[in-house]
Amino acid sequence: MFFSRCSDLFIKKGVFILVCLLIFNVNQLKGQERNCGTMIYFEEQKKNNPTLLKKIQDNELKLQNWIKNNTNKNLVNIITIPVVVHVVYNNNNENIADQQIQSQIDILNEDFRRQNVDAVNTPSSFLSVAADTEIEFCLATEDPYGNITTGITRTSTSQSSFSTNNGVKYTSSGGVDAWNPLEYLNIWVCDLSGGLLGYAQFPGGTVSSDGVVCDYAYFGNMGTATAPYDLGRTATHEVGHWLNLRHIWGDSNCGNDFCNDTPEHSGSNYGCPSYPSTSNCNGNGTSGDMFMNYMDYTDDACMNIFTEDQKSRMIASINNNRSGLLTSNGCSNADFGCTDQTAYNYSSVAIFNDGSCCYNAGCTDITAINYDASVCYDDGSCQPPILGCTNPSAVNFDPNANTTVAFGGALDNTFGSGGYFNNDQHLVFDASKECVINSATIDAESSSTILFELRNSNGVVIDDTTLNVISGQQQVILNFEVPIGNDMQLGVAAGALQNVGLYRNDENAIYPYDIASAISITNSSAGLTGFPGYYYFYYNIEVEVVCEGINNSSSWDCDNQGNCYDPGTGTGQYSSLSSCQSSCIVSSWDCEWGNCYDPGTGTGQYSSLSSCQSSCIVPSWDCDNQGNCYDPGNGQGVYSSLSDCEVECINLSVYDNGITKFKLFPNPFKGVINIQFINTQKCNLELIIFNSIGESIHKESSINHTGEYRTSVNLAEYSNSIYFIQIKTDNGIIYRKMISQ
Repeated sequence: MFFSRCSDLFIKKGVFILVCLLIFNVNQLKGQERNCGTMIYFEEQKKNNPTLLKKIQDNELKLQNWIKNNTNKNLVNIITIPVVVHVVYNNNNENIADQQIQSQIDILNEDFRRQNVDAVNTPSSFLSVAADTEIEFCLATEDPYGNITTGITRTSTSQSSFSTNNGVKYTSSGGVDAWNPLEYLNIWVCDLSGGLLGYAQFPGGTVSSDGVVCDYAYFGNMGTATAPYDLGRTATHEVGHWLNLRHIWGDSNCGNDFCNDTPEHSGSNYGCPSYPSTSNCNGNGTSGDMFMNYMDYTDDACMNIFTEDQKSRMIASINNNRSGLLTSNGCSNADFGCTDQTAYNYSSVAIFNDGSCCYNAGCTDITAINYDASVCYDDGSCQPPILGCTNPSAVNFDPNANTTVAFGGALDNTFGSGGYFNNDQHLVFDASKECVINSATIDAESSSTILFELRNSNGVVIDDTTLNVISGQQQVILNFEVPIGNDMQLGVAAGALQNVGLYRNDENAIYPYDIASAISITNSSAGLTGFPGYYYFYYNIEVEVVCEGINNSSSWDCDNQGNCYDPGTGTGQYSSLSSCQSSCIVSSWDCEWGNCYDPGTGTGQYSSLSSCQSSCIVPSWDCDNQGNCYDPGNGQGVYSSLSDCEVECINLSVYDNGITKFKLFPNPFKGVINIQFINTQKCNLELIIFNSIGESIHKESSINHTGEYRTSVNLAEYSNSIYFIQIKTDNGIIYRKMISQ
C-alpha cells in the first residue's frame, strides 16, 4: 500500500537500510523463517554503483507513467517469458533432476496465472483484487545462438556455496555466465550460504548479472525441496522481485510497496498466521495483513495471491525495462500460442491455440482522440489531442486543433496513497490557450457547501463558484474561464474545507500533467516537484475551447467512435448532449460460424465489418502428421469437426528408438486417453504417465515387445491438468504432452 512521503523507499534511505539489516540479522537467528536476500543484494549494488539509485528512481517514474497511461489497457495476449535454469553444483545432491526443474516452471505458471489449487484459500475480502497476471513461463527451446535446447545448463563447481556477491553468475568465479538477460530470465540454482532461500535483481542493475538465484533445497516441489519451503514459492517470490515487486510491507514499518490494493503491514509475516492478522497501520484495514501474498515471508503452504496492482507493475516492467522478452525467440518452439494466420499475433510454431489471438487493431492509448477500447493491438495510429476550435466558421478557428474538448490531469485517485484533507491547497498550472475548465471529479468526505476558485499567480481570484457537494466521488461543474498565463491556481477558497475534507494524494504525483497542449499542471502548492509529490482534489479535468462568432444553435452528432460532438451548423442529429451520449456507441461486429453481425452494444469482437468478414470463417481442422489436430484458420481444413480429425490423425514420423505411428487421442481428453504406436524393434518397453508435478500416476510394461501396442488409460479420478507420457525402450525414451479437460 502506498503510504506517506516521509516513508518513501528512496528518500528515507538511511532508515530503510537500517531496517533491512535488522530484518537480515533477525532472520539469521531464525533458521526456519523465510530469508530473501534481494534487499541485501540491492544495498550491495548501490554501494558498488553510486548511479544505481538515480537509475532506479528514473525507472520508477517511467513505470508509474506507463501504468497511468495504460489504466484501461487489458492485454489480451498472454506474455510468455523464456527461462533458462543454470544448475551449479558441488555434489550430486545439488545437481537436481530435470523433473524437479520442470515442477518449478509448472508452479510459476500456476501461481502467476492464478491456477494454483490453493487459490481457494484466499480470504473472500481479498478476492476482488486477486489477479491472473497473464504471465507465463517456459523452459527455453532455443538458445541465444538459435540452437535447440532443453533450457537447462549444468555446471560442476569447486565452490562449496555462494552468496549475494554474484559469484554463481560468472564462469570466472565458479558459476556460469548468463544467457542474454534481455531475452531470457536466467535462474541460477545452487547452494546459497547464510540461510538465504534466494535473491533477485531489480530492473536497472548490471545487465550481465540480471536474473534470479535460488537455493537448490527450495526449488520446485520434489527431490531436494525442503519444508516449509517445498512448494516452489521461493522462485515465485524472487521472480516477483525480478519484475519490480517489493516486499508487501515495504521493508519498513507500515512501508511502501507501490501497490494501492495491498494493505499496509507493520512488518513481515512468518509461518502461517490465522486470518485476520492485523497490523497497527493506518492503511491496514479490517481484513488485516495480506499475509498470503507471494511477496510476504510466510511459508509456501500459506501463499496464494498476487494482486491487480502487482500485476500492473509486472506488466509495466516487462513493457519497459524488460521489453526484449516480448520479442525473444527463446520459446519459439512452444506448443501454445495463436494459430490463426489472420490474427495480428499469429505464431507460426504454435500447435495448440491458447485463445490469445488478436484481431482488432487500432489505438490503445486512452488519452488519444481516436482511442478504441475494443482493440487489442496498437497499430501506431493514435492521435494526441490538440485542443482548439475546429469550426472553420468561428473567429477563433484553429487549423491545428483536432478536438474542442479534452480530459486530463490525474484521471483518478488510485495512483498513490492519500486521504481526506481540510487545508487550503491547490494545483499550479500554465495555460497556453484561452479555454474553459468545464468540470472535474472530486471525492468529498461528507456533504457540504464549498467555494471553488480559479486564481492567477498572485492568488487573485479570476473565477469562482459555490457548489453543494455530497459524500463520495462526483463530478462538479466549474465553468472556469481560463486566460493565457503561468502559475495559475486551481483550488478552494480559504477556510472552505473546515467542515469537510476533499481527497488528495499524498505521494506519487508525476508532473507535468499535460491536457491537450492547452494546459500543463506543473506542480502543487506543496512545493514538491517530480517524485514523490502531492496532488490536490481535482481529477479527470474537462477542458474546452469554445468556438466564437457562431450564431447556430447547439446540436450534436455521433462520430461512430462513441464520441459526441457539435458540428457547429445547428443541424446535428441530436438536440441535446445527453440524448446523443445515450445513443452514441462504437459500431462493432461479432462472428458466428462464418456470419458477421452487429450486437448493437459496441462491444463486438471486430471494430469494422471488413475486418470481421476477413476473419469470420467456419471452423475446420487439419492433421499435422504428428498426431495433433489444429484449426488452419482459413475454413479449408480436411475435417469438419474436431472429433473426426482426432479419430484419423496419427503420427507418421519415425523415431530413432524404433517407435512409429505414435498416436494420442482424443487430446485434449476427458477421463480416458487412448495410446497407440508400433514398436519396430524387439525390446523391453515401459510406459509411465506423470502429472504436472512429476509424480508417476500410471505405469505399465511389456517384455520383449514388438509390433503394435494399444492401451487405454482412465485418468478420470485425477484433476484437469497437463500430463506427460514417457515411453522407454532399450533404444531410448520419448515424451509427449497430453491435456485433461
